[in-house]
Amino acid sequence: MANEQELATIIAQLNKVLKVEKQKLLSGRYTELSELMEHKQTLSERLDRLMVDQKIAKKAQLYRKSLSALVKQARENETLLEAAKAGAGQAHSRIHDLLNKQRNVGVYGQAGDKVMMPNAGVSRCKIA
Repeated sequence: MANEQELATIIAQLNKVLKVEKQKLLSGRYTELSELMEHKQTLSERLDRLMVDQKIAKKAQLYRKSLSALVKQARENETLLEAAKAGAGQAHSRIHDLLNKQRNVGVYGQAGDKVMMPNAGVSRCKIA
C-alpha cells in the first residue's frame, strides 16, 4: 500500500513539474529549466524503481491513464524546447548574415562585375 501511495505521489509531482516546465518554456525562461530537469530526473528514476516492483507492476493498468498523460505532457514540452532551439538557431543565423552583409560592401569594377570589399565601412546616409 505504501508503494501505491508513493507511486501516486510521484505521478502528481511529475505532473506538477511538467506543468511548471511548460510555463517556463512558453514564457522564455530557459535559464530556469536546469533545476527542473534535475528534479524531473530524480522523480523519473524513483518511478522506474517503483515500476520494477511486482505488486506495482500488476496494478500498472490502474495508473495507465495517469502515466499516459505524463508521457503526453513530456512530449509536448520536448516539442516546445525543440522549437525554441530552432528559433534561437535561426536568430543566430540571421544575425550572422546581417553582420556579414555589413562587412562585405559590394561595388562594381571597370568590367561591370561585382567586387566585394571586405571590412569596408557601411554608411546608410544618402549623399546626393
